[in-house]
Amino acid sequence: MSQHRDAALFHAIENPQAALAFYNRSEQHIPYSVLDESSLRALASNNAPLALLQLAQRLVSAKDYRGAQVYWQKALDYDVASMLPFWHTLCGLLKEHQQWQALAFIRQSVKLPEDAELMWRINEGLPVDSVRDNTSIELGFGTALAHAQAGTCPYNVLLLGDSLAAMEQLQRIKSQYEAQPEPQSGLICLSQPNYIGGHIECALNDAQFSLCDWRRIAAKPADFPQGFDFIIMMTQSGLANVRAGIMHMSVQSKYHTFLHELLHFSGFTDEYPAPMKQQRYCEQQGHLFANLYVGDSAPKGWAQSDYCTNGRGYKPTSAVSIMEHSEVGLSQPYRELWVEQLENSQKQLRFADWFFAISGNEKWRQYRLALENKNNA
Repeated sequence: MSQHRDAALFHAIENPQAALAFYNRSEQHIPYSVLDESSLRALASNNAPLALLQLAQRLVSAKDYRGAQVYWQKALDYDVASMLPFWHTLCGLLKEHQQWQALAFIRQSVKLPEDAELMWRINEGLPVDSVRDNTSIELGFGTALAHAQAGTCPYNVLLLGDSLAAMEQLQRIKSQYEAQPEPQSGLICLSQPNYIGGHIECALNDAQFSLCDWRRIAAKPADFPQGFDFIIMMTQSGLANVRAGIMHMSVQSKYHTFLHELLHFSGFTDEYPAPMKQQRYCEQQGHLFANLYVGDSAPKGWAQSDYCTNGRGYKPTSAVSIMEHSEVGLSQPYRELWVEQLENSQKQLRFADWFFAISGNEKWRQYRLALENKNNA
C-alpha cells in the first residue's frame, strides 16, 4: 500500500489531476510544500483548505497580495484552529511584507502570532505591552519609555514616535546623523527610537504644524527616563517645529529639516521674515538669539537679516544659511557658532522646563538641575 501511495505522490507533485486524485484518496498524506503551483491551484479549486493557505503563502512571497487574498479569505471558511500553524506561517509572511490591512482582516478570526500582533499594533499606533529587551534589539527600537537610556554626550536627545513609519524614519535619521554628527562628534547623542503610540495624542494646529499634548506624560515624572535634554517626536503628518526643547516632526520631514530644527534647540532662530507677532523682538537691543543681533548697526562681520522687517536685524554671515533655507546645509561659521552655544548649557531650553510649566511638578526642576550638574561636572 505504501508503495502505491509513494508512486501516486510522485505523479501528484507536478500533475494537477494526479494531485487531485491523491488528495481524494489520501488527504492526510498530501505534502503541500512540495507541490507545484498548478497542483496547488487544482486542489484549491476543490477547496482543499491547506492548499488554499499554501498557495496564499506562495503568492505573498511573490508579492501577489491580491491573488493571495482570494485564497486566504476562502480558507477562513474552514476550521481555523486545526490549521493554526499554517495561518501563523502566512501571518509571518504578511508581517514581513507589511500587509497590515490583510492582518487586520485575518485577526478578526485568527489569533495572530505575538510578533505579528505587536507589529500590527505599532503600525496602527495602538498601545502595546512592553516587550522583552531582546525583542527590542531585534526591532531596532524600544517599546517601553521608562527603559530608554541616555548616551554619554553632554546633550542627549530622546527619540519618540507613534507609529511604525515613525520608527523607521527615526532609525534613518539616527543612522544618517551618526555617520556625520553635528556640530561635532561627542556633543549630541540620539537615543534608540522609542514607540509611545497610544500614550500621547498628536494633531495639526491651524497652521498645519504637528503638535502633541504632553500633559499626560508630564504628570508622571517618576515614569520618565533620566538624563535627556531634548525630545524629538515623530508623527504621521504636519510641519516640523520646535517648542521648548521638544521637536515635532512628521515622517515626510527631510534630514536637512531635522538639522535645521536641531539648531533651534541651541537658541538659533529662523532667518526668513518673522511673523508679525515676533517682530516685537526687532524693537529691542542685543543678541536675542544665537544668530540674531538687533540694533542700529551690525556687529563686526555680521550682515543684514531678513528676520526684522524694520532693518535692525543682523545675522552672522551674508550667505544664505541653514536657518533660512535648510537645503543649503550647515556652513562652517554656523557650525562654530553652534559649538559655542553648546558650551554654555544655560542657553539651552530643555523639555523639562516645558514639562514643569504644564504640570507644575517640582520633580521636573530637579530633573533639569541634574542635567546642569552633569554638564558642569
